[in-house]
Amino acid sequence: SKKQITGSITAQDKVYDGTTSAIVNGSLNGLITGDQVNLNAQGQFADKNAGSNKNVNVSGNLTGTDAANYSLQANSQTQASISKKQITGSITAQDKVYDGTTSATLNGSLNGLITGDQVNLNAQGQFADKNAGSNKTVNVSGNLSGTDAANYDLAANTSVQANISKKQITGSITAQDKVYDGTTNAIVNGALNAGGVITGDQVNLNAQGQFVDKNAGSNKNVNVSGNLTGTDAANYSLQANSQTQANISKKQITGVLTVQDKVYDGTTNAIVNGSLNGLITGDQVNLNAQGQFADKNAGSNKNVNVSGNLTGTDAGNYDLAANTSAQANISKKQITGVLTAQDKVYDGTTSAIVNGALNAGGVITGDQVSVGTTGQFVDKNAGQNKVVTASSSLVGLDAGNYELTTNGQVTANISKKQVTGSITAQDKVYDGTTSAIVNGSLNGLITGDQVNLNAQGQFADKNAGSNKNVNVSGNLTGTDAGNYDLAANTSAQANISKKQITGVLTAQDKVYDGTTSAIVNGSLNGLITGDQVNLNAQGQFVDKNAGSNKNVNVSGNLTGTDAGNYSLQANSQTQANIAKAKAQVIGNSLTTTYNGQQQQVTGFTAQGLVNGESTEVLTNVTATGASAISTGNYQNQVSGHDQNYDLTFTAGMLKIEAPLVDPKPPIVPEKPSQPDLSIWHDLLGNPYQRAIHFAPQTNKPKQSDSIEIEIIGDGINMDGIHTLTGNF
Repeated sequence: SKKQITGSITAQDKVYDGTTSAIVNGSLNGLITGDQVNLNAQGQFADKNAGSNKNVNVSGNLTGTDAANYSLQANSQTQASISKKQITGSITAQDKVYDGTTSATLNGSLNGLITGDQVNLNAQGQFADKNAGSNKTVNVSGNLSGTDAANYDLAANTSVQANISKKQITGSITAQDKVYDGTTNAIVNGALNAGGVITGDQVNLNAQGQFVDKNAGSNKNVNVSGNLTGTDAANYSLQANSQTQANISKKQITGVLTVQDKVYDGTTNAIVNGSLNGLITGDQVNLNAQGQFADKNAGSNKNVNVSGNLTGTDAGNYDLAANTSAQANISKKQITGVLTAQDKVYDGTTSAIVNGALNAGGVITGDQVSVGTTGQFVDKNAGQNKVVTASSSLVGLDAGNYELTTNGQVTANISKKQVTGSITAQDKVYDGTTSAIVNGSLNGLITGDQVNLNAQGQFADKNAGSNKNVNVSGNLTGTDAGNYDLAANTSAQANISKKQITGVLTAQDKVYDGTTSAIVNGSLNGLITGDQVNLNAQGQFVDKNAGSNKNVNVSGNLTGTDAGNYSLQANSQTQANIAKAKAQVIGNSLTTTYNGQQQQVTGFTAQGLVNGESTEVLTNVTATGASAISTGNYQNQVSGHDQNYDLTFTAGMLKIEAPLVDPKPPIVPEKPSQPDLSIWHDLLGNPYQRAIHFAPQTNKPKQSDSIEIEIIGDGINMDGIHTLTGNF
């Protein structure tokens, strides 16, 4: 078996190197002499940190030719020390601005640290004193801190140098306003801005200044400067304004303004004199004075509004206090005038209008001055060069500024007063003459004067009309007539109304003619003898029908040379008769041959109807008609009456003849006999009817039952050729 041997492992002390590595040594006990066996040892500190008797974990193994014959028993732990590593520190102080303390801001740096170790240099220090200066001593010290600080020993400087620069402070320099004194001197004040000087320091601002010029003005530039004084002044650097502004107010001086008396000149202009008190010796200042009287008018101790202003090189440096009112006299201006009296028109009084004229150049242009005058004629009556007693005085807004000298007595004319007469003519009713009744009235008479207007007139012609010209004239009479001239119209207008006359209208009877026309006659009452006036009358029956005392609507108008001078009043209705007209009603006839059938004839015709009327107007006339089958003669009787016609009736005939059996040679018809002369004569005696009747022999053969007869007549109802057809 292997031989048990013991080994002793030890570790060497070391300087901190930031690792746990350890240098270990081993020795063996129990080797057989001659054997080649070595102890190979290894170890690690329990941690890297510096310390005394620190545990070191160790192990070993055997090596060598005979190592395999042995079994090793050795310690697994030992102790050794790790001493602190010596490092150097460099401490510096920062420059600072004076802050009234010895405090210093330091920086530190280390040399010799093992890479990765957390070690800081904590530095402290104080300036030797608080005052500003260059390269001032700062006492410093430092200590290490950080996770690995305990592993090091520090060696660092204990003193360093740094600068304390002066503290910049600002100052505000102001200048006081002053009253002008003829110099550029300025009183200036300096103030250091709050927060600039450190509490407790004794520092003051000493300030000086001069205005840029001596003259008064606002916001004038003042050149200023300042310096610091006091125990701590050297620790500060001053920054202050080099210019400020202040006012030089004008110097108050007094002036006395006086005004000269003057003669009224129409203006408020015043001559003003002035003197000054309070000027600085050597200054060039004058008082320029102006003034205006309160008004232009003459008077004693009149107020004058005065003012003054300063002139001269140094005038701008002064304020003037002077009186604004003074007193002086304006005496009246002497003027002359001439008085004249105006001619006048008679007015029933002795009053006179007197004019005054002021001599040229006396009154000042623009002034309202005239001569106020009064006067009386010696009597009221019209006449030439009548004496007027006159007096005068000045009137007008500016009269009080003048004194007047004038003449005393004048003459003038009183001309007749023009009065107007109004001559009017009275209206009249036409009387066939130009005579006119005229009236006259006067306008313009003076109350109490006895004057009358005597008026005459004639119409331009005798005829009726409106606004007819009347030629008129007039003359004045009465105690005071000699003081008046009459102007009156020579023409007037008046109406000659038409003379009312009456007319009587009558209508003539007539025979019915189918119209309402009427023949009307008229007569006049009330015409002036010799006037040519006729009554032209017209009328219409109220209807065309025959009747007694029928109303006729009538009217009339006047004609003739003098008709225009009359107004007609006449009846508008009268009565007259319309007699019936004569007419004959004839029943229709028919001659025919027996044919075994019923045959007939009806109706009628009429002769003598007027104005184109037909049988249709005969509404009350009828025909019986005739109707038969057998041969023979049958009457068509007519009868009736009519409002407008006096009727005669002739019956018609229906004649049915037997037919011819044997033809016979033609027989020349007999000549119809002459009509019954008595009927003929009756017809000739009737101015409204004409008729011819033929009576052929009833026992004689005829060629035809129908004949045509031409008749010519000159009656009312036959105004040409008529063809009548009848049965015979």
